Amino acid sequence: MKQKLLFLLIFVIFNAAGCSRGLVGGIYKHAGDGDNKESATAFIILSNIYLSENDIEKIKKDYEKEKNKNRKYYYEYLLAKRTQEEQYITAFINSSKDSMGVLMRNDSNWISVASPIYKQLAYYSKTNDDALNILFELTKNGDGANLAIVAEDLFEIQKINAERFSEAARNAGVREAIIMDLIENE
Repeated sequence: MKQKLLFLLIFVIFNAAGCSRGLVGGIYKHAGDGDNKESATAFIILSNIYLSENDIEKIKKDYEKEKNKNRKYYYEYLLAKRTQEEQYITAFINSSKDSMGVLMRNDSNWISVASPIYKQLAYYSKTNDDALNILFELTKNGDGANLAIVAEDLFEIQKINAERFSEAARNAGVREAIIMDLIENE
């Protein structure tokens, strides 16, 4: 496992030197390697490096053929983040409803307190009510650092639009006072 991570790190270094063709192919190979941390890490790396139009078209075609539910979710994350096309954003948000565990854990080798996948959902929650409702759902099951991160994101949304925040809390069946308490204690 450490060898695979080292291999991915070497590819990232090559990318910085301008060798992106081999980098994308090498990392993308790991995305389809299974339903594990290396696969999740590969999708996260791909979401953060340059992808050509050909790379994105190949990823879109593979996404359409993907049968594994978890890997399909990672494809949606990658395509939503990189293309910003509504169909992928909507698919990512809708699949997030069934992927609460992935959102609350960092099931990758990417070093981050919050899951990068969660952070993308939180970004969409600023304008998308379905994504915001998922954040409220996460407060029901979250704990520790993850709950603090969700509370911080909810606090930002509450500052931006208090009315939208209150309505979303009601729709999610969460008492706003509990959320405000959580925000104040974080």
